[in-house]
Amino acid sequence: MKFIRKILPRIFFSASDFKKYREVIVKSELFDAKFYIENYLNEEVGSSRSFTKEDAIDHYLIKGVKAGYDPSNYFSTSWYLNRYEDVRESGMNPLIHFVLCGEQEGRLPRPPLLEQIEQLRLDDSQFNFTFYSTRTDGLGERLKSLLNAIVLADYFKCGFKFTWAKSSYLGNAHSIASPEDTFSEDFLQAYMVMDVPNNIVNIESEEDVGTLSSKNAAVRVSQANLVQQYPSLNSKLESGVFAQAFKTIQFSREINTAIEFANQIKIPSSCVSIHLRSGDIVYGRYRYDDRHTSKVVSFAQADYMMHRLAGHNVKVILFGQSDSVCRFLANKFSGLFFGDDKRVAGMSSLQRAIFDMVLMSRTCKIYAGNSGFSQLAELIGDANISVPEEDFNHESMAKHIIDILAQTECSDIDHYQRAFGCWHLVYHFKNVIGLEQAIYHVEKALEYTADCLFYRVVLATMYHEAQDFEKAGIELKIVLESKGQNTNGLGDYRYLSKFRYSDGRSPLHNYRDHLLQMSKSGIDGAEALFRATL
Repeated sequence: MKFIRKILPRIFFSASDFKKYREVIVKSELFDAKFYIENYLNEEVGSSRSFTKEDAIDHYLIKGVKAGYDPSNYFSTSWYLNRYEDVRESGMNPLIHFVLCGEQEGRLPRPPLLEQIEQLRLDDSQFNFTFYSTRTDGLGERLKSLLNAIVLADYFKCGFKFTWAKSSYLGNAHSIASPEDTFSEDFLQAYMVMDVPNNIVNIESEEDVGTLSSKNAAVRVSQANLVQQYPSLNSKLESGVFAQAFKTIQFSREINTAIEFANQIKIPSSCVSIHLRSGDIVYGRYRYDDRHTSKVVSFAQADYMMHRLAGHNVKVILFGQSDSVCRFLANKFSGLFFGDDKRVAGMSSLQRAIFDMVLMSRTCKIYAGNSGFSQLAELIGDANISVPEEDFNHESMAKHIIDILAQTECSDIDHYQRAFGCWHLVYHFKNVIGLEQAIYHVEKALEYTADCLFYRVVLATMYHEAQDFEKAGIELKIVLESKGQNTNGLGDYRYLSKFRYSDGRSPLHNYRDHLLQMSKSGIDGAEALFRATL
């Protein structure tokens, strides 16, 4: 390979750059010298000559990358250049780019599993896949995952299966019912399973499809938007494919009754939806951290949108798990709310949830947080989700919300809704309303729900930001004094300090830096809570 090094500086880059790039590749786990030599050098030069790792790297840098050779099974040169136009236009070596910055930017080293599956099906039509939907969380997320499995099974002409576990942690805020209450007997017999294969792979993983051990591979499908995950599908899937997939689900007789009624209701052609999801975020487990605050539109924010939309003669249909809040806003702004219809009022919580999803899908726009419930409605209908913070003026919205929260309480808006309204304002608009108003509204949230230790930690960080170390210490002291109250319930000290989500994060994850700074300021209790987040 000495001849390559001799002409290298004149043709490609300087000798110093070449040395640097070689060092980058040597340190990278994405260059497999044995793989490269066996697949490329032995073919080009012949297996009679012995090659070193240095020879292989030099060849890849000079000739291999131009020929589209892969440095290993875990990096695809041609695919990386085709996927990332900016890298291709820069002329930079794709492996060097990925190692130095591409990985940190979230770029992929090779085709995701779904694209590998597509190529494998083209090369070998006998290679079969079964797509599994196995979500155990809320109804919207489960149904989105099920739709993804059905759509992929139809696209690849493969099978699909699903599980439907009864999750004990969800509580009464969710509308999950038994499989028998949700689906028909024929559908369950055909597609539901109790367990999934041990060798199942996740569709978002970076697994190499070549590692699948048989021609009947199992792939777990998530609830994430397929087209956003795999933009190449956008031009391949037919319009309305998710709506059609929803129609192929054989629901139980009771659920079909709810769907039929949702499709029969006459609504204005230009009406929009406001989805006041609450459930576990206002009343349950997520009341004790900020993990899913953005999934919910608060009642005060909905009040602002109703006020603005009414000024433009736009009719609004209200959906939510608190009938009293929806009813209050509908009466105030002449909106539509079908929860008081006799046929709807008599529905089970599952029927009502499906009814809401289907009716919501018929509107022209959905104002909602990023909940799976509203996302499913978007998938199966013509409506598009609009995040309120993106469609309306922030200053105007924040001012209106502050005014609404300051108004005399009414029985239609319970303390949990009011507390969440205060917290939601701070979470989304702290930079607009300023620190003083933010502190005031977290204090108000605690007046409504004094048991929420999470609010106390947040309030302590804000007091610290305002240089009021004494008040910050008082709030943390209250939190720490609850440590001995071993209730094992949601929101207690044990939950804040010991609980971990599937991604390893604690309920106080977003406040770690604040707590560390408070510890450095000498505020008692901050270090203990900081360590609990690690």
